[in-house]
Amino acid sequence: MPAAAKLINVLGALAKIETTYGTSVALATTSDGLQLSFADRNVGAPLTITYAFDGKVGVNPGNLSDLPLATPGGKSFTGDLPVRFKGFGAAYTAANKPALADLLLRIAGFSPTLTTTSGSEAYSYYPTNATSAYGSASMGVYARGELWPLKGVIANWSYTFDNPGPPTHTFAISGIANGDVTDVTLPSITYPNLSIEPPTANGIAMVIGSFTTNAVIYAGSFSLNRTIEPRVALTSGTGHEGFIPGGYSPEFTCTVEDTAFVGSPFHTSAGLDPIKLREAGTKITVAVTFGSTQYNRWQHQFNNAQLFNVQPSANGRAACWDLTFKPSASSPIAYDDMAVLFT
Repeated sequence: MPAAAKLINVLGALAKIETTYGTSVALATTSDGLQLSFADRNVGAPLTITYAFDGKVGVNPGNLSDLPLATPGGKSFTGDLPVRFKGFGAAYTAANKPALADLLLRIAGFSPTLTTTSGSEAYSYYPTNATSAYGSASMGVYARGELWPLKGVIANWSYTFDNPGPPTHTFAISGIANGDVTDVTLPSITYPNLSIEPPTANGIAMVIGSFTTNAVIYAGSFSLNRTIEPRVALTSGTGHEGFIPGGYSPEFTCTVEDTAFVGSPFHTSAGLDPIKLREAGTKITVAVTFGSTQYNRWQHQFNNAQLFNVQPSANGRAACWDLTFKPSASSPIAYDDMAVLFT
């Protein structure tokens, strides 16, 4: 018996921002590497295939079986890409960006702003204005000895941190199939900033309103909850014109060690009364910062955050609370409900 023709031991990815949605751009192995961070090698395929029309046309009139399938149409690819954020490792400029985060946050609905103040250079990512063009990317995903080409890729975003290692971010991508899946040999891909290690969750700084320095955090997670819908047009030659993002409903959850209850406003330097804080509906700032080294630290900040869900929990013998916060904008037309800051 011969050896297996294709193995799942190695994979890779290339990605580049598109100038116009759904218009593919050329990808280069020397400059467009997207470093993925899977937990193990047991990844049969990072992408799945979906057809807008699966070929089913109905049942036979004279028996109990189905009619033969018609040709399917509207092929797209979806999948979850895990990564770990890190900074550039030197002062940020128009060319020196947070390598992985910049592209992925842009296709997840965020827009970058560069601060060029000498010694305090930084990138800030806020939600993209609804009237602006949304970011998209062309991608090439290598797996199983194959190349899966995509264009018009947009994403949802979530992350978790439940141990001292770097948080794992998952970008759930949706893109148009940009041609056939083909047999290829995994190329030699250049990944940026390999000398920079992603900041870990060890020693994170957590802010929950006025509870700014004494919070003991055991775990956390975030979900953007972005709506992504297919655009299936019958006048399209392929039957699929890509994906359209809708609204988002972000939630940030953390497990915090219980403290003695504090009085109004139910968040002080000494601790929390989360039940009362939930019932008061108070708007506070919630933020979590990973890393302490300049140009390799990032913060997720939630403005006007309100406690949405409060549940008692435990970590070992330590009494805890699982707290879920939902941020909101400062006005109905603002885009400042949250920000991702690389400083």
